[in-house]
Amino acid sequence: MEQKTTKAEQTGLKIPTVEQKTTAAGQTGLKIPTVEQKSTTAEQTRLKVPTKEQKTTTAEQTGLKVPTAEQKTTMAKQTRLKIPTKEQKTTTAEQIRLNIPTVEQKTTKAEQTRLKILTAEQKTTKAEQKRLKIPTAEQKTTKAEQTRLKILTAEQKTTKAEQTRLKIPTAEQKTTKAEQTRLKIPTAEQKNTKAEQTRLKILTAEQKTTKAEQTRLKIPTAEQKTTKAEQTRLKILTAEQKTTKAEQTGLKIPTVEQKSTTAEQVGLNTTKA
Repeated sequence: MEQKTTKAEQTGLKIPTVEQKTTAAGQTGLKIPTVEQKSTTAEQTRLKVPTKEQKTTTAEQTGLKVPTAEQKTTMAKQTRLKIPTKEQKTTTAEQIRLNIPTVEQKTTKAEQTRLKILTAEQKTTKAEQKRLKIPTAEQKTTKAEQTRLKILTAEQKTTKAEQTRLKIPTAEQKTTKAEQTRLKIPTAEQKNTKAEQTRLKILTAEQKTTKAEQTRLKIPTAEQKTTKAEQTRLKILTAEQKTTKAEQTGLKIPTVEQKSTTAEQVGLNTTKA
């Protein structure tokens, strides 16, 4: 029932009411231009069409683009100036002629070139002479090598003399060697001290061994642990055996009830007899 009502409600929402229809008609009416809107549109169209004055202005602009008689004369004059006259042509030919060297000028230039070449050769010759005077790198190296060898020879002589002198021990060196030898030989006190140190080291080692032995004796070995466990087990067995014996003895000793039962049986036996 509720679902049907809901469907009907939804269908009712889809069907436009009177107010909705009125609103839709109003919107449609807004889309249709009114008389005022039509007038405005026509006004805009009219503004786009050029008036008589505007057409005249356009023709005036076109007339300005067409050159007048004066302008044409000026343009022809400019064109004439660009075309060289007879005099100008002659001047140009003269300049070209001047640029082309004559036979004399060519000879002079060749002479100048030859002189320059000679000067270059002379410079080369002078440079060669200077080079010959300046010792080459090889010559300099050879001289330097010779000088170095001389210096080495002098140094070698000095070195040899020094080595010879060093080999001969001086009085101080002899004394020093004797002192070193004496220091190397231990005195009686040093010997006693060393022996004492050695003895103390041995004692220390023995003490360490004794302490280790004592520590080891304090720590029970596996066998000792096993023996102690065995003794404990035997003690427990002995206690159990004692309990068992006491139990057995207790069974052999008749209790008061057993005694009563026995007396009762004896009495019954006597009566039967």
